[in-house]
Amino acid sequence: MNEAEFTQWESEYSVGVTEVDVQNRELMDLINDLINCSLKNRTEVKKYTKKILSKAKLHVANNFAAEEKILAKTKYAKLADHKAEHKNLLAKLKNIRADLDNREVDVNYFTLSVSLKEWLLSHIILYDKNAKDFFMEVGKGSM
Repeated sequence: MNEAEFTQWESEYSVGVTEVDVQNRELMDLINDLINCSLKNRTEVKKYTKKILSKAKLHVANNFAAEEKILAKTKYAKLADHKAEHKNLLAKLKNIRADLDNREVDVNYFTLSVSLKEWLLSHIILYDKNAKDFFMEVGKGSM
């Protein structure tokens, strides 16, 4: 089966800081992997989904820490809201993984994957892009 790219990085998603942009692109890649995995056989999907969710949670935590560090340096007024959004997704990822680990839940893996994709895109557009000027204060390119 060919791997499809369900979401692609667009220049409009850039916040102008290489580290954050690269991390967001890598999250898109993980979500594309998860969506592709969801289209495979059910036994393989559950195991692979757990693996990708663990990797995504770690990646997301690192991405969020980098964003929050930059925004704190620039005294971003909406930092508390931005951090709350980050905390909500980390809790969601933790709960999804716990559900998969602790019991046999009937999960629609494709729906789960697509909802994570939608969350990422809306986070970039509604939160990261609104903070772009503050990200840019740190300077273009890597930090």
